[in-house]
Amino acid sequence: DLLWSGEYTLYVRDSTGCELTYQILLPEPVKLQVKLSINDTAVVAGDWVQVTASVFPPNALLTNISWRPPNLFPTQQQLQQFTRLVEDTEIAIEVRDQNGCIARDNLPVTVEQTKVYFPNVFDPGSNQDNYFTLHAGDGVERIALLQVFDRGGNLVFEKRNFYPNDPLSGWNGKWQSRQAPPGVYPWLAKVEFLDGNTRQFSGSVTLVR
Repeated sequence: DLLWSGEYTLYVRDSTGCELTYQILLPEPVKLQVKLSINDTAVVAGDWVQVTASVFPPNALLTNISWRPPNLFPTQQQLQQFTRLVEDTEIAIEVRDQNGCIARDNLPVTVEQTKVYFPNVFDPGSNQDNYFTLHAGDGVERIALLQVFDRGGNLVFEKRNFYPNDPLSGWNGKWQSRQAPPGVYPWLAKVEFLDGNTRQFSGSVTLVR
């Protein structure tokens, strides 16, 4: 039978009827515990983070480790993980030891969405800022579409499916192979993020020479 923790009297009697008495203290078993921690508290979409599960007692013999969401942790049976977060996520773990004891913990992680930056002025003749394109953090998958127009609504530049932070992929200030005149040019962009969402941005950029 299963016994509660506490003091018990053990009686031992041999074949001759001799009886010995022992006082036995049955201690409370150490409770299995697990605690999650993350190496960075300011997570931006697209960042890689290290998640660690600390188990107590440290010498506990674990027979199973289960992480959630499972798609973030393809290798389950380890206490330290590296994963990439693109949105607010609740990380959870369940561990089981050789005695069948189970411990759980969860860790909500707030993920800051990637900031995107479109310049509002550029000079094609300068050594810097001589292209107009999108600058963004790791949370951006690609620029699905970038269009630039003149003030009359005519399409001056269009490019699809390219990566951010690459100046040579943007508009170089030319229109029909000639230098576009200085002025204000409206633009439209569709940006795909790592979480699968697509957002549309618009604004205007001033071309100076």
